[in-house]
Amino acid sequence: MTPSQHFCGTCGSPLKDSVRFCTQCGASLAQQVTPLQPGTPVSPEERVLGAIAGLNKSAFLKGITQYALIVTPRRLIVAVITDEMQKAQVAMAAEQAKAQGSGFFGQAFAKIGASLDSMTTLRDAARGFLPMDPEAILRLHSENFAFPREEVTFVTLARQDSTRRVVHHTGKSHHQHTQHTYHYHFVITTTKGAFVYDAPYDARFRDEILAAFPGIVQHTG
Repeated sequence: MTPSQHFCGTCGSPLKDSVRFCTQCGASLAQQVTPLQPGTPVSPEERVLGAIAGLNKSAFLKGITQYALIVTPRRLIVAVITDEMQKAQVAMAAEQAKAQGSGFFGQAFAKIGASLDSMTTLRDAARGFLPMDPEAILRLHSENFAFPREEVTFVTLARQDSTRRVVHHTGKSHHQHTQHTYHYHFVITTTKGAFVYDAPYDARFRDEILAAFPGIVQHTG
């Protein structure tokens, strides 16, 4: 560690000079007391093998909460992708555009693009978990939890169809049609219960789940 090196007080990740947020966990650094030592080193026995973004749940008043499914050799960790983590990725897109010589509008468009491409933003945020120690991930948020991989009995990935009627007005006339949208109903069933989420109807998400749970995924649609 060099004398000038700093670390995030939330997750312990190394920080670059002059940044306003941690690029790993998204924590604001404005009022954070930075520790002089790095976070807990990753145990060679349990390191993060992958982080799958896209899991989400909706709750009344709370809105939609986004999660990442983190895979280690022994456990599966469900970790919240906070709004701060997502905002950090949007801000980082603007900083990267600035570093590449983009002007004001280039930085603004980079922010807009990152905001609109939600799955890319979520995946970029989930990648922040990759270098972290699993125990440090569990400490990041009160809703984060883990369970042994050996407890998983099967996984369900089923396409769900949502419909809504859309009305188009043109002058004094109007016409309507039914709009279909799709998402996955994603269930991890274990010997101690089931964990149920919605997920994007996305080929990459499907392939990541099939790779994480070889031979035990019931996939429809």
